[in-house]
Amino acid sequence: MESIHVPMFSCSHVLMLYVIIISNTSLLYNMLKKVKQYIQQLFFPINCIGCKKEQTLLCTSCIKTVPLFKSYTSHKLPSLDTILIAANYHHPLVNKAIKIAKYRPYAITLMPALSTLTIKYLYQFPKICAYISDNHFVLVPIPLSRHKYAHRGFNQAERLAHELLKEFKWPLHTKLLIKAKHTPSQTELSITSRKTNIKSA
Repeated sequence: MESIHVPMFSCSHVLMLYVIIISNTSLLYNMLKKVKQYIQQLFFPINCIGCKKEQTLLCTSCIKTVPLFKSYTSHKLPSLDTILIAANYHHPLVNKAIKIAKYRPYAITLMPALSTLTIKYLYQFPKICAYISDNHFVLVPIPLSRHKYAHRGFNQAERLAHELLKEFKWPLHTKLLIKAKHTPSQTELSITSRKTNIKSA
């Protein structure tokens, strides 16, 4: 009866083989990632809305050029006592970024950049941040109607809230508010028309 020779592998051989496989897998992953980025940039170019730098919608350099407000607004209303606004909506970069974040599917990548502005602004007021944390405030993003959510595929306010959750660890509740009816976009409406548009929404 003919004997069969079975090669023996030591632990060191197995470990070496495993390292080679992992190394090649990592190399393949990086290559595929670069190919994906090239194809994406070729057919769906992503450039900074400020300086046109590739592979980012709002680069770090451009974010630093956006001036932040240095104060907040207090109100004496039953349901609202403080309004915090990070930056001027009419600033060219802020205005363009918010509009793109609402209406371009791949622009959800803008949320980390926009949240950077909001977080930097909030850190100017440590007492307010501490008050929010100590009194167990929650983040409640303004909801979209089912029609608009289906069309857009995401809620930009909710994504921004997730970024604040990661930074401040404030609880996030996405089911406390419900959009009762679908309303037209507020983008081109006057202040008076906006108030009418969202009434009982």
